[in-house]
Amino acid sequence: PAALRVAPILIRGFVVPQSQPHEGMLLRHVSPQINLGATLCGEFLIQDTRVSAPVSATLYDFLPRLEAPTADHLLDRFLDYARARGVELYPAQEEAILELYAGKNVILNTPTGSGKSLVASALHFKALAQGHKSVYTCPIKALVNEKFLSLCRDFGPEHVGMMTGDASVNPQARILCCTAE
Repeated sequence: PAALRVAPILIRGFVVPQSQPHEGMLLRHVSPQINLGATLCGEFLIQDTRVSAPVSATLYDFLPRLEAPTADHLLDRFLDYARARGVELYPAQEEAILELYAGKNVILNTPTGSGKSLVASALHFKALAQGHKSVYTCPIKALVNEKFLSLCRDFGPEHVGMMTGDASVNPQARILCCTAE
């Protein structure tokens, strides 16, 4: 296909052009397995698929490119990201994110491991889209380091900074992870 003529690369079994994949773009899936409805080429199976949502390595890539995206549009984009990652929101997460996107304050009092970080990521996402900075605080440095690495995976290291009492990394970033001090 014409979309694949520009130096294609292989990502998770999909051959894509080096430009940012976009909705409607044709991707060619190359697999050594046989599957109905696909073309067998040598020992590899080739199956063309239209992109229904952007192919993305980070949550940052799901940010809309609109001047002033609405809260509803941002929420849809964040939920697209969650679905693309195979994440189903818990009711407490969904309710908290809806309230935050409606401009309300939220105290999320749920057990460890119940997904509070995903709610925080939704708010970082909204802040970035609206041109604001956001800050994630942790009580101890070890948690700051862990959260910093997680935010770098989610938003890309160029968009995330870290500040603790004795270390500073990319302090001008739009997402800042730091100790409370």
